[in-house]
Amino acid sequence: MNLDQYKSQGLSQSDIDALKKQAISNEIKSSWKDSYIGIIFINVFNILNIVVFLAGLVVWYFLGFFSFFLLVGVLLINLVISLSQEFFARYKLQKLQTKLEDKYEVIRSNEVIELASKDLLPGDIFILKTGQLVPADCICLNQDNSFINNSALTGESDAIEIEEGSEVLAGGFSVSGEAILKIQKVGDQTKQASVVQAGSALKRIQTPVQKILTRQINYLMLGIALLTSVVFFQYLNGYFDEDTFALYIGILAGCVPATLITISTVNHSLAALKLQRQSLLVQKLPATELFGNLQVLNLDKTGTITTGNLTLLNILNIDQDTDYTDIFKLSLLNAFLVNSAVKNATATSIQKYLSTLPDLKASDQFQIIKQIPFNSSNKWSSCLIKSEGRYYAIYLGSLEKLEIAFTKNLEPYQQKGLRLIGFKIVDLTQNIQTKNDYIDVLSTNLLN
Repeated sequence: MNLDQYKSQGLSQSDIDALKKQAISNEIKSSWKDSYIGIIFINVFNILNIVVFLAGLVVWYFLGFFSFFLLVGVLLINLVISLSQEFFARYKLQKLQTKLEDKYEVIRSNEVIELASKDLLPGDIFILKTGQLVPADCICLNQDNSFINNSALTGESDAIEIEEGSEVLAGGFSVSGEAILKIQKVGDQTKQASVVQAGSALKRIQTPVQKILTRQINYLMLGIALLTSVVFFQYLNGYFDEDTFALYIGILAGCVPATLITISTVNHSLAALKLQRQSLLVQKLPATELFGNLQVLNLDKTGTITTGNLTLLNILNIDQDTDYTDIFKLSLLNAFLVNSAVKNATATSIQKYLSTLPDLKASDQFQIIKQIPFNSSNKWSSCLIKSEGRYYAIYLGSLEKLEIAFTKNLEPYQQKGLRLIGFKIVDLTQNIQTKNDYIDVLSTNLLN
């Protein structure tokens, strides 16, 4: 699909300038608590830190900085560990988000340019391709076998074919085909934003240990506050001198179990480091304790985070009757992928591998008759190709759907967790006599 017929409907420069003056952007504003300033504020300004710090200031005033540092040093260590972990997690998530951000072909000022998701504006017309996220709430202007997975919004992983004039919501994922969409709402105005904001409004969950510590520390702080008031009253009435007053304040502040908090933080940090070695990112240190108390863990298969960069390692022949490593058959497969209307990561990686093979026939030597693009329901794609008067049906997809038997030489690849893709070629020359025959042959006689 191309955008040429929609060039006159795209945003002009004056439209773009007007929208930017209104500070409209396609970014969902996150809570201030998730910013670096928010992380610092939450970790620094709690009742424990405030009480010990104020007591430390009193000690500093009477006994000097060294005594102050001895009193609040443990809390500083706790802060450094907590802030370092949360800053690291936020940095990694920002870096991952930037790396995975899609680029879209968009009409601007009668030209087709490439823009990142965050730069899109209401009124933009763009192409949504297989493997891309829907970046905003849109209306479908045209589509070619385009199926969208809305599991991020609805929880249902079934792919739905979009229709011209239908609404396509931000957060959906294109599993096949292409579509030309026009943006209606962006950023905080989208349906996805309301879902994100509802999720961010949830209360922070405390771990079992945190609940016990918080309760005990609150009781202890109340007692310390009462004793501090008594000591301060006695000092004002001249019952003891400044050095004795500073000593009492230091003793009371020392009763605060800051070391216990730091030990808990250090243990959580060590657990977080171990998880990082397993490529698991911990955003909040107490999550490691919650993880240890889990009895049931539910995983959503659509939530996998990957870069989408695949590499084909090898092509194996597992059919005793047919040699699928034959250069002619691989040339047919290459022609299918080169001329495919859908370009996904799997097809791109296979095509890149095939292009390095010697004696590969050029794709323009084959005539593409009909295609059925890949979708997550069928788990295969197919193509009917004509070559030297003969018709070949090519199927590419999962082994089960293509009825390819699993053999022992595939076990080493399976044990390594590698993806196994099957392809087969069927000579349909005898099944096709007229044009009407080959129009229906792929959809009605798939693997027969």
